[in-house]
Amino acid sequence: MPHFDVLLRGYDPEEVDALVARIEGTLGQAPLVDRPVTAERVRQVHFTVVMRGYDPDAVDHALLGYVLLLERRERDSSGQWRLNTLSTDRETPLAERTRPGHATEHDVERYSP
Repeated sequence: MPHFDVLLRGYDPEEVDALVARIEGTLGQAPLVDRPVTAERVRQVHFTVVMRGYDPDAVDHALLGYVLLLERRERDSSGQWRLNTLSTDRETPLAERTRPGHATEHDVERYSP
């Protein structure tokens, strides 16, 4: 869990800590304490501003990093297969090698999130 400086007025620490715990659980960085959270949900969150709260700029910066990780996780887990490398067949033009359906067994690995 990241450390945030406390300011005179800032984001409610309980709300921030609860969301970060859900995010880290979703990413497998900590036990999942609640249902998984999506990148879109993190983008839409609004925290209560309280006396002696977390630095909003620091929290927003950390959440942006989490959003990028969540988006990558969502993108990677949306399909069952992914390309490892482009085919090394040099006689086939690059446009042909990168089109769907041209991958060989060497190019593809089984992916399980």
